[in-house]
Amino acid sequence: MSCIELLAKTRPIENAGSRSSNRFDYQINWGLQKLLRLEENDEDYIMILDYHDDIVICSSDKQSDFIDFYQVKTKKAGQWNLSALNGSANYLGDGDSEHKEDGLSILSKLLKHTKTFSNSRNLFFVTNSSLSKRVFSRSDDYVQFNQLTDSARTFIKKIINKELGDIEDSAFEKLVFIQNQMSIGSFKETLLGTLSQFLKNKFNLVTDVNAVYDTLISELRKRNDYENEIKSPEDLVKHKSITHKEFSGYLNNLTIQKEFEELKKSILDEIDVDVRFAEKHKITESLNTIFQDSLNYENDELWNLRSEIRNKMSVTDISDDLKGLWDYANKIFVALMSTYNNYKQHSDVYIKSLILYVYVQDNQRIV
Repeated sequence: MSCIELLAKTRPIENAGSRSSNRFDYQINWGLQKLLRLEENDEDYIMILDYHDDIVICSSDKQSDFIDFYQVKTKKAGQWNLSALNGSANYLGDGDSEHKEDGLSILSKLLKHTKTFSNSRNLFFVTNSSLSKRVFSRSDDYVQFNQLTDSARTFIKKIINKELGDIEDSAFEKLVFIQNQMSIGSFKETLLGTLSQFLKNKFNLVTDVNAVYDTLISELRKRNDYENEIKSPEDLVKHKSITHKEFSGYLNNLTIQKEFEELKKSILDEIDVDVRFAEKHKITESLNTIFQDSLNYENDELWNLRSEIRNKMSVTDISDDLKGLWDYANKIFVALMSTYNNYKQHSDVYIKSLILYVYVQDNQRIV
């Protein structure tokens, strides 16, 4: 059974969902930062938000099936001492708290995953703050359980074994503390800088980072806030998850901006003698709309339409009687509309402009 099948089959103990989504801005932003790091390494992953834990990451590759669990907690002031670490799993760390629904401490909730999921790999406690000196004597950002002080390890094991029963030492070896993460007061600014640098380094792309950030955070929040019952692995992937394929596809689509103006100019130059000024103006507006539509995270219909256009092009001959690109676009349009269900009610000029866009894109390799 794959990790997704197992996660979907097992009902979570609790699911906070949108009822407390306003308190999860930091968690969602840290999740986006984690996504960017996974993409930098081109890792295979499925990230699940607010299901079984704050963030769950597993592999979609059955040859390396694993599940990592993340508890993301913040503190406005002070450090994490043993009392706080072994407090309620629903403690928010900022002076607020919720009813302790499952009766488990923060670390016990993490360790319990090892009993439920045999393929649990790592258990992460993530915080903007740091561990107190009595828990860990240095300032490393990444701290394994065996690096904690002797007294801290003894105390934590005692509390967890009391709450969960005897836990094997191998389970504690999976426990990792990630401290000194993004500041509560400036995590958005931090993410904007990280996202800008990521797009530049990976795609050589300079774009409206605020717009991209808002789109991505909106998508993560939507998945975090989804409250309906998960009945299948497909439900889990669709409603609560971000996959490597989906996220990398969106990021790659952003690169259309890199040479968009050059591509648009090429199209308009090539059809210049074949269309009237008013028609050319409409095509220009439609190309700009196509560009904006392409930035939409979930515009599956646009990508399906592009695919259908390419299919029609692959089976349509470029005959000698065609006068130019505009004539060819109209020929593809007629063939396309004989089978395409235009349920979005795109205008004719929008579809013809997309045909021009796809042809020039594919043949000039601009994007």
